[in-house]
Amino acid sequence: LQAYNREFLNLLRRVLDSSPVGRRPRVSICKGAYNEKCALSGKETRENFLYGAELCLCINCPVSIDTHDEKLIVKLKESRTAEPPASYGLLFNVKPWLARKLKDSGRLVFIYVPVVNYPGLADKHWEQFAIRRLVEKPLYLFLPLSFLRDKFLSRGFY
Repeated sequence: LQAYNREFLNLLRRVLDSSPVGRRPRVSICKGAYNEKCALSGKETRENFLYGAELCLCINCPVSIDTHDEKLIVKLKESRTAEPPASYGLLFNVKPWLARKLKDSGRLVFIYVPVVNYPGLADKHWEQFAIRRLVEKPLYLFLPLSFLRDKFLSRGFY
């Protein structure tokens, strides 16, 4: 679920209300893009993100915290006794040090490689996704160079 979505809280409640307590699906929560026409402000998005993640943890709903924003991760009042504990989802090679830090502290971390692979539609969807991500954060253009540098220096890997 994208926390920037104006319907985020309603969508989250519908998911939680429609599933039996002992069989709740894993909910993935990410901030999403701030600069889309339908997006909430950055402040509202962060509030949604924290509220949704904390709600899932409080009711023992499996939740994946999908963000590279360390400030949000620190603010999240994750209970070490939450059952099941939160997992974390990060994009490949965006902040490998953060993934390692979370993993070393005992957290379950998933590394995602954004790929769209729909037969006949892959080129168009991949192009739209890539353009949107580059508009959001132009520094992503340097990720391949950063990856090669880190590989050459044998550092920054998971």
